[in-house]
Amino acid sequence: MAQERESRIRRQITSLISPQLIRRRSRDLGVVQRQRKVNIVALVYLMTTGSWCREALLVFDLAYYRGRLFQRIMGVGGSFLCRVKKDANFVVLRAENPRLVGNRTKDILRKMRGRSFECVVDYMHRNTPERIWAQNHIDLRLVAIWNP
Repeated sequence: MAQERESRIRRQITSLISPQLIRRRSRDLGVVQRQRKVNIVALVYLMTTGSWCREALLVFDLAYYRGRLFQRIMGVGGSFLCRVKKDANFVVLRAENPRLVGNRTKDILRKMRGRSFECVVDYMHRNTPERIWAQNHIDLRLVAIWNP
């Protein structure tokens, strides 16, 4: 069932815009700097989030780490799993341990000394590609797992 659903979705998306056209336009516009770092076709298809994301878990790496994408996935009722950038330093909004609330995640990581924790953080992002500089906030669940 999942394979059939995925194939139907892929056919619908590729019928609207071909992978060749996406690659050509991204090259013409200078969107992709290093082809091996970002699969521009997958990114464009992922950005066309719609009802197919509802109740789905999308797993992606840091190349797709975009606040606007996170908002769109959550807006249609989907979920996502992604690593966090090294320089991320979120404010904790809710946690099982009330002493963590209000602190920044980098401070907590230093204090936890190798222990894992889970909390809800305030993820702030700007829509810089469209030059919209207003801050957008999303509440995200963060699971910090210590991996020595």
